[in-house]
Amino acid sequence: MKFLLKIICTFTLFILLNNAIFAQEYGLKVGTNWSIIQGEKEKDANGNVVGNYTYSNGYHFGFMSSYPISDNIGIQIEMLFASKGMNFDYEGEAFRIFYTNEKRPIVAKGQLKSHLKVTNAYFEIPLMLYVKKEGGLDFAFGFNCAFLAGSTASGESTFSGNTEGGFSISEFGTQLNFNYSKDSVMTVSYFDDAVTVENGNKIRLPKTQGAYYDSRKLNAPLFNKIDISLAAEMTFWLNEHFGLSGRATYSIFDVTNNEGVLSHGALDANKNYTYRQNTDRIFNLQAALKIKF
Repeated sequence: MKFLLKIICTFTLFILLNNAIFAQEYGLKVGTNWSIIQGEKEKDANGNVVGNYTYSNGYHFGFMSSYPISDNIGIQIEMLFASKGMNFDYEGEAFRIFYTNEKRPIVAKGQLKSHLKVTNAYFEIPLMLYVKKEGGLDFAFGFNCAFLAGSTASGESTFSGNTEGGFSISEFGTQLNFNYSKDSVMTVSYFDDAVTVENGNKIRLPKTQGAYYDSRKLNAPLFNKIDISLAAEMTFWLNEHFGLSGRATYSIFDVTNNEGVLSHGALDANKNYTYRQNTDRIFNLQAALKIKF
């Protein structure tokens, strides 16, 4: 129901915007995205890069309209649904915190390797000024306002190391199934066999885990609800009705909540995970087919 309400509200806003500027041209748009989060890379205590984002693909589709101000200049508005994917990889020294049945934390240090594909779904309303050039070329510049509809991630990790008491934890794998909007700190399933560590304590290793299991706190979801970006686009019209476009957008503000950007590479004085206070922005490239009625 909430998903349907978001669609209805966004479509209503789109219609109101179009009526407000008396749009003269309408059409459809469909294409693919390549996205990456750009921000400070995660490093270990020796300054080596251990965490890094890379490009991943997604898609977008929706409606477009335009209002010509003159023969060569006008305003275009779109309503899009966009899926933006981003990869995050970690490989290097790390800490893991495990818990006994009495919820007492056991700290281990070792080697962590993980791969995570993040997928953010947005309802987007780009508002841009376009300029027509000779030869069927259009250039457009403006802003893109994106409303987060859902945020998930999937992947896997492996870890091996030693506890503070010197007990070895053999390499094990964990499936990462994240829903940043719905997961709680207790979204986890464990392997059946417990591992005995110092003082006879037993810990259970996570077999699958949700987005916030490691952090053990949830003040706000990782990704912010609104992303406002600068946008620039070039379109080549093959004829009166069909065109090919390329667009780049770059976030103006931080897209992540710093209280949720956990770092596995360092602990604080109380042996809790630390959080990275950096600014993350989404850089997105689009390629699309436009169909104008």
